[in-house]
Amino acid sequence: MVPETSRISVPADTEQAMIVRQFVRLACHRYDCDEVADNILQVTDELVANAVAEGAPTSGATVDVGIIPTQAGVRIEVHDPVHPTDGDLTQDGDDGRRSLQIVTSLASSWGVTDDANGKVVWAEMLRSGMPAHA
Repeated sequence: MVPETSRISVPADTEQAMIVRQFVRLACHRYDCDEVADNILQVTDELVANAVAEGAPTSGATVDVGIIPTQAGVRIEVHDPVHPTDGDLTQDGDDGRRSLQIVTSLASSWGVTDDANGKVVWAEMLRSGMPAHA
């Protein structure tokens, strides 16, 4: 039986980082990914920081984080309810490029899906700790 997805919704501000980190560590333990928890945590931190910084959220906006078990590890999904002004994650200055380099180096794959309520940035993480493209 596949465990349920772990989800958390937090206010879209940087002060929520500790709560998200605790959530990620618990999800990693739940899905037997303790060995690569630091990598999963780093990728989640980068995706959430991008959502908070790039989305220019309005008062009361939230960022939703999901950790979804897969056969090979977990999929991280960060839903940002507000589209960035330029609509392109790859054009967000030095900090945005650095975040994407970290995600690219640690995740086996990642991408962005737009929906009617914003966007979902996702990353696949392997339980083995080695990105599939490495």
